[in-house]
Amino acid sequence: MAVAHAAWDREGVSILVVDDARFTCEMIRRALRGAGYQDLRVTSSAREGLAMFREREAHIVLADWLMPEIDGLALTRRIRELDRDHGRYTYVMLLTAKEGTASLTEAFAHGVDDFISKSPDHQELLARIGAATRIVRLHSQLQEVNSRLQAAESGTGDRRFDPATGLGNEAYLRDRLQALLRHVASRGGSGVLVLIRLGAAGQPPWTDDPQRAGEVVREAATRLQQAVRPLDTVARIGETEFAALMIHHHTEPPHVSAFRRLHRMLGMRAYRTYSGFVDSVTAPVSVVSFGTEASRGIGAEDVLAQARAALTQAETTGHTVLTRVSGAHPGATPDTSRSV
Repeated sequence: MAVAHAAWDREGVSILVVDDARFTCEMIRRALRGAGYQDLRVTSSAREGLAMFREREAHIVLADWLMPEIDGLALTRRIRELDRDHGRYTYVMLLTAKEGTASLTEAFAHGVDDFISKSPDHQELLARIGAATRIVRLHSQLQEVNSRLQAAESGTGDRRFDPATGLGNEAYLRDRLQALLRHVASRGGSGVLVLIRLGAAGQPPWTDDPQRAGEVVREAATRLQQAVRPLDTVARIGETEFAALMIHHHTEPPHVSAFRRLHRMLGMRAYRTYSGFVDSVTAPVSVVSFGTEASRGIGAEDVLAQARAALTQAETTGHTVLTRVSGAHPGATPDTSRSV
């Protein structure tokens, strides 16, 4: 098995390099080829790179941030749309001269997995590509397991999926959350549970009409799936309550601002229904993150309970609430940087 993994790490991974500077493309191609990567495609045109990706997917896309016609963020957005349509995951890394937290936050908010400063020394690039390869292989394995699990559950009549949206239900989420806790406890990184509720506590007025409510809920499910990565777990755990479960391969979880897109997608865009547009849908958000140490002393029930308590706080304060689980002393901190 170790030999098979080693082969996949180099020869089996497909990399697409997109940079409008031909010299940079050639230098990167030589560096990757010298490191043992065989399946390489290189282009100095973002439009051509997108066409190449449509023709044949890539495991990793390495692209310049600043390019004419289509920049790196726009290219990432189109790749994510294609990933969603085909049920796959592509690791996107941007090359950039930009620095600072603002640039990092902007890149991650647009679906970028990593970015690296341009440099004539390719040692860091090769190290990051190696890490990306391991992550892509893990996602590939998880996707295969997910497909087999859903097929098995469909065949046995396991009712852990919501028939209205096709998403997993609360029982499904609890199982996946417990598995993620075990994964983080043994392999490191961090896990994140996000809860989103359509409308404030109680019955929002748009739920009075069952047909209209069903259309809003189904559209919300679609938007949530579009807003997260292809292999993140998305579930409907209540009439108007959704959850997203994510793994991050860094010790520190993303800043709460990284979840701004979820609120924007679900709570700041009108919903079109048979009876007209519904534009009064609020979407309070709570985020619970847990690292290696915390995940060893807490269960799925505890994390979900903390997320729901934080969601109540989010409804009350009008701000996204972030809870970082730290051992036996979790703390909830509202994101006071913006109102939801």
